[in-house]
Amino acid sequence: MWWIRVMWWVTVVSVLALVVSAVWQRGPERVGREVWEWGNHLSDVWWREYRRWDGYQKQQQYSQQKMRTGNGRASWR
Repeated sequence: MWWIRVMWWVTVVSVLALVVSAVWQRGPERVGREVWEWGNHLSDVWWREYRRWDGYQKQQQYSQQKMRTGNGRASWR
């Protein structure tokens, strides 16, 4: 357990050092803009994947509903 805690703190300190060095080199405005653009890109990817998998789910629900009701010919009789 001690090693896990040590690795956790090494990771946290490393990430903080990376953030501080990025702000130091590029300035807060540029870092903020880049983080904003990165967030928008991630949001676009998430919504695109959400719509894709939602379409798969709706397609599966439609085919399951069609199997329960038959092929549609029984409703014409």
